[in-house]
Amino acid sequence: MKSPARVPVWADRVYSTLLLAYPASFREEYRGEMRAAFRSRWREEEGTIWLWISVLLDTLATAAREHFEMLARDVRYAWRSLTGRGNWSFTAAALLTLALGIGAVTAIFTVVHSVLLAPLPYREPDRVIYLTDTHAARGIDEFASSMPNFLSWREAARSFSSLVAIRGIDVNLTEGDKPERANGLGVSAEMWKTLGIAPVAGRSFVPADDVPGHAPVAMISEGLWRRRYGGETSLIGRTIDVNLVPRVVVGVIPQDVGFVDDVDVWLPLGRDPEADDSRGDRRLIVLGRLAPGVTLQQAQEEMERISVQLEREFPEANEGWRVRVVPIRDWIVDEDIGQRLRILLAAVALLLLVAATNVANLQIARAGGRVREIAVRLALGASRARLVRQMITESLVLTIAGGAAGLGLAWFAIRAAAAVPPETVPRLGSLSLNLPVLLVAVLCIGVTALLAGMLPASVAVRSGVHGALQSSASRSATGSRAPARQALVAVQLALATALVVCAALLTQSLVRLQNVPLGFADPDHLLTARITRSVATEDATKMNQAFYDSVLEGVRALPGVVSAAVTSEVPFGPMDTGQSVVPIPRPESVSEDGIQASWRLVTADYFQTLRIPLRRGRVFTPDEKPQRNLLLSEGLARRLWPGGEDPVGREVKLSNGQTHRVIGVVGDVRQVGLAEDPTPTFYWSTARFVTPTMTLVVRTATEPTGLAQSIRQVVARVDPRQPVSDFQTMRTAVRTNAAAPRLNTILLASFAGMALLLAVVGVAGVVGYAVGQRTRELAVRLALGASPGQAVRLVMRGGLLTCTIGILTGLAAALAAGRLLSGVLFGVDAYDPATFLMTAAALFAAAAWACWLPARRVTGISPSLTLRDG
Repeated sequence: MKSPARVPVWADRVYSTLLLAYPASFREEYRGEMRAAFRSRWREEEGTIWLWISVLLDTLATAAREHFEMLARDVRYAWRSLTGRGNWSFTAAALLTLALGIGAVTAIFTVVHSVLLAPLPYREPDRVIYLTDTHAARGIDEFASSMPNFLSWREAARSFSSLVAIRGIDVNLTEGDKPERANGLGVSAEMWKTLGIAPVAGRSFVPADDVPGHAPVAMISEGLWRRRYGGETSLIGRTIDVNLVPRVVVGVIPQDVGFVDDVDVWLPLGRDPEADDSRGDRRLIVLGRLAPGVTLQQAQEEMERISVQLEREFPEANEGWRVRVVPIRDWIVDEDIGQRLRILLAAVALLLLVAATNVANLQIARAGGRVREIAVRLALGASRARLVRQMITESLVLTIAGGAAGLGLAWFAIRAAAAVPPETVPRLGSLSLNLPVLLVAVLCIGVTALLAGMLPASVAVRSGVHGALQSSASRSATGSRAPARQALVAVQLALATALVVCAALLTQSLVRLQNVPLGFADPDHLLTARITRSVATEDATKMNQAFYDSVLEGVRALPGVVSAAVTSEVPFGPMDTGQSVVPIPRPESVSEDGIQASWRLVTADYFQTLRIPLRRGRVFTPDEKPQRNLLLSEGLARRLWPGGEDPVGREVKLSNGQTHRVIGVVGDVRQVGLAEDPTPTFYWSTARFVTPTMTLVVRTATEPTGLAQSIRQVVARVDPRQPVSDFQTMRTAVRTNAAAPRLNTILLASFAGMALLLAVVGVAGVVGYAVGQRTRELAVRLALGASPGQAVRLVMRGGLLTCTIGILTGLAAALAAGRLLSGVLFGVDAYDPATFLMTAAALFAAAAWACWLPARRVTGISPSLTLRDG
């Protein structure tokens, strides 16, 4: 008879290693029986491969089940512990704290992900680039390109598989009885192929659509398709009237194309005879796709060579002009917006840390009442690791519940973000709680659970069993928790201090930004509206001038209207047109390239309507002849004639080669932004020409928004097929211009306020805890003759020391953050000593108050009763 096979030592060791997959308590109880069963099977099956497969599968299945059952028991116990009698106040405070922290982080990260991190809706978006003209001598970092230069680039460049051009087009939808203005763009036929965007319905443009004489076609956005045409697929192949011209709709494009989400009509770029022959007429946006294997640096070097060659061939239009190649995301999201979002993300991360430390502090305080429970469990054989796991599970349950509430808050915050103007933060239309955002939220929940649970758990199980079980030592056993709580409070106060300093700097910056002189008066009583003429050719200039004259006449007759004017663009409007200006003769201190200035077309009453002061000479008159006269802003006149000469009557030469005579000087106006210096500007009279889109400006004696319907009626009487759009007051335009810094300031101040509140609560909790722990000591001191004031100061001393350390650490952190803040501040230094000192004083006062509130309980201690009860 064959004797049973003996189990090799290596097999026994391998199986012992597999047993590590089970929970420690399970191994300790069943290890011997399981090893005996394994040896028995080995002898029966003689160590076949099927034995090992069976053992491995059984181990994985049963170990997972045991871990799950243990976790389920821990979760049930944690839930009963958190919701039991006497724990509701702790649980509610912790949940609210965690919900605010995790909700704020999730909401801000959703914005950061959508704007800075999420892939753009293109094929290989990292290969799509933006080309912009630059002129170092004129201080121009970004400018549009001209059609001839674009064609030269496309012919000479080998670094791109394709280059496409985009030009703004003024669009009116004129079919039916409801004319509507829409945002439009003209694009090269290869546009959608270059970006890799497929139409929702129909087809994209083809090269034949770009050929002069081809049947007019158009593509529309998905939003317009559903809103105006009911989303009917039968629209494809039908005609719609665009600027009174029937165009066949060939396709529907997604609303969000990465760089814009408010364009509703797309037309073939075609050829513009007025612009295509002029290399100096820069009105095109140029995008491209890098050729396979070509890097951004290689493309930049090639475009540098091409721009130098074009400068040699066409010096009059291209002298000093170069080309910069950048990733398309850097064009869509400028550095200022990116910087502000990164600041917000850093601030909200600090808030989450404050929330986590606050919950940890609450957990430590709660652990003080559980020392005897923990000691009993240790005495009955529970391991310290098992108790730590149980307390970490409690923290995880608490954090998951707070995280779920935080996600709900984040969802509401994201819905509210839809009201933020799109020019404030781009790509807000793509906000959603998508998978990457949810993964980050889960990571925040996990990290917060560890931060809020590990320290309290380690502190709670540190006490010895014998000492903890002695009822007389129950208080002293928790004394070691005070340093941990003080350290957490110091961290909280340091983080809160850093946030409050940053919020104070941003608040000062916002106040100064909103109080800068605008250059025009009383924006609350200025109403603006945009009018785009459907026919804007040179032949229609006189007809359009007559149209605006009739509209102004009708508007001025409306009740409540003080004055009215028309301009090519108002201050803080979406467009800025510019040219270089050279004085004749040119002073030596003025560069040969002249001064880069904005230009505006205005009617005679424009300066009176905006109340822009006349400094010298005269303004345009209602019967102004179409001569080459212009007005200069005060700042532009100073730059052109630094010696202080009177500019009236002098001549200037523009970058288009034309010479004009200066007839007057008016006050400076902030044309582009509140944070920028008043823009050097010159003004033409609309007697010479008008642009396709002009803006009506109306000054009223009463609330201006009520005039919108009356103005529409006036325009309809002049031309029934002419839409009027974008009614808003100048005050709204000013507020919109400051919307980004205002939003940043409000959010950061909110985060700072929440962090400070949590820190103050933490300070009060630590001092209150100290009062409770030292009651007998304080009673003895009072019995021996100490005054209540001395006892209060004794208790406050430790809390104030902790606060001082935290505040000083926070000030140091705020100093370190100064470099990050300096790029978004206006009119205030990131290291402003007054702000730091006043903030530190205010925080110390708040901390002292938080210390005093619980410390004053000392005055209610009765030495005789306390000592007798003890």
